[in-house]
Amino acid sequence: MRTTLAAVLALFAMAHVLCALGADMYPVTDADKKILSEIVGALQRKDSTWIADHMIYPLSVVVSNRTRSVRSKEQFLPILRRELTDSRRAKILELAKEPLFKNWRGTMLGNGHLWFTQYHLPGGKAGTYGILAIGHFAFQPKESVKPRAAANHPVAANSASTPFGRVGDHRGGVAGRDR
Repeated sequence: MRTTLAAVLALFAMAHVLCALGADMYPVTDADKKILSEIVGALQRKDSTWIADHMIYPLSVVVSNRTRSVRSKEQFLPILRRELTDSRRAKILELAKEPLFKNWRGTMLGNGHLWFTQYHLPGGKAGTYGILAIGHFAFQPKESVKPRAAANHPVAANSASTPFGRVGDHRGGVAGRDR
């Protein structure tokens, strides 16, 4: 019994150390805080266009208990204006005052109320930020979908890499690594 208890305690101690090490592997940067402040500003101004411009497409969007694929800013903007209610905005703004969580997929606010990440456009500027999910109604799709966003959207126009793999390839992966 004592051996089992000692083994269980040792496992908990190791798990605690590994969690602490994992948190240090993905520190929240000043750039993460800066993009969060820009997102907060857009939410406070109710600037849906700014938010839609910074989303990474395609998205899965839940509206009226149905999930649909949204492939462009033009498709997403009317949904965003309707679904990003004052209460959802207030919740995200409230959570923005709390510490951020970061892992290989990106930076998260609350319990997934907002996800954003840095990605690299091939042949372009590294360190561009995009919003992966917002308000528990718009998020990255699980299945692989080819993007068909507007040509002026930097992600679609350049087929960017995200922490989920290349845009449209949502099987998981490491940011910037082509599959």
